Amino acid sequence: MVRAFLCTLIMGAAAAEKQRVAVVTSGSLRTFLNCNASFFRRVVQPNPGFAFDFYYFAVADGSDAAAARALRRPGRHPGLRRLELEPYKEALSGLESDLPRLKDLPAGDGTARGKATNVALMFRSISKADALRRDDARQHVLVIRTRPDLRWCSDLNVTAALELAHGKTVLVPFAEDNLVFDQVAVAAPRAMEAYADAYATFRDEVERNPARSLYPEREMWRHFRSAKLRPLTMRRFRGVLVRSGGRAEDSFSKLRRDHGALGAVAMPERVRVCDE
Repeated sequence: MVRAFLCTLIMGAAAAEKQRVAVVTSGSLRTFLNCNASFFRRVVQPNPGFAFDFYYFAVADGSDAAAARALRRPGRHPGLRRLELEPYKEALSGLESDLPRLKDLPAGDGTARGKATNVALMFRSISKADALRRDDARQHVLVIRTRPDLRWCSDLNVTAALELAHGKTVLVPFAEDNLVFDQVAVAAPRAMEAYADAYATFRDEVERNPARSLYPEREMWRHFRSAKLRPLTMRRFRGVLVRSGGRAEDSFSKLRRDHGALGAVAMPERVRVCDE
């Protein structure tokens, strides 16, 4: 009995010594149940020396009820620390208050055409999700920003990321030609706080340039420039976005459609089969 007690103490001490990683997730939970296991398989399990804390902010539109119920079920999600669901109408009301000129912006081009509201909601949700992390007293050595509809198809080496994530460096899967990938980011806590402040930069840009259309990756690049963040490319990252109905789409698909020549030389090969 004494030996068992000592083993329990030793195991507890070892767990307490693990460095903590925050996982900040924002976006629609619509296909979350199809994707969440991939994060555990590709990020949590390959990094047993770290403890992971999860923070979720989502705009709830009614299509995500099953995912919301699953997340709220006690003990269903290991490491869940904060969950906030904002009704879609309240989110739109917040946008109208923050960005009165948003509705007057040009429609835009390519895959971003007519998506000004979606782009604004994305930046706002990133900010809201990271605020949940910052309100928690837990100390983290690294922060991962991801989306609930992203299925991870490659492993993330957290130890290697820690060695690279210094100062204002933010690891992202793509950063070329005044475009910065907005689905995934890895950074030290202070750099991630600066990254998540993209909504403030976005609001300023919309107010100053009401005649300019929006393109999400370009708006993220403008924020990196404003906040003096340094993007560092995660060249081994692979992932797919899972759409309604379960259809999977390579996470670079929209960028490839809008920037074909750039995609041919600066983006990874298209993910055709995602082996979680």
